[in-house]
Amino acid sequence: MICLLPSLPSTTDAKEKACRARLEAHAMAVLNFTLPDYFLLHGKTTAEVLWLHLRETVGTSPLAMVVADFQRTLNFRINEDDDPTVQIEELAGLYMKLEVNNCNVPPAVRVMTLLSAIPQSWDHIRDSLFSSHPTPATLTWDVVRVAIIRQHAFQAMKMVSTVKHASTL
Repeated sequence: MICLLPSLPSTTDAKEKACRARLEAHAMAVLNFTLPDYFLLHGKTTAEVLWLHLRETVGTSPLAMVVADFQRTLNFRINEDDDPTVQIEELAGLYMKLEVNNCNVPPAVRVMTLLSAIPQSWDHIRDSLFSSHPTPATLTWDVVRVAIIRQHAFQAMKMVSTVKHASTL
């Protein structure tokens, strides 16, 4: 249960007003930092109003939001140029949001979604995983995640090596 603190009494003291303004700005920054992208255009000007808005919006979790989050998992793709760790955590965060909203996606579906998010140029990862894990039961989220991260590290090392080789010519 979330309880709101009582409002502070008004003040005319300039130092107190400045302190409250800093705290308000900090609270808004913390709230905005933790919000997903689609919530950032909320238009709220105080932390208290934003908090109340979030309680009303997210607290009831309409079906449309759950469907939108699920759709984002299905459309998720890993960009081979960016750190896959962050991207995979994004996908895991979507699944956590779905769980919070009583939409439990089975682990096998999560793994298949992560597999389908692998860039086309990394198809050999999928082939390798399929050959080393002949049944879906043995293929886990962590196994796929580690394979993706290793591939990205390999690509990064390969690129550094190519740049070093080119600079020696």
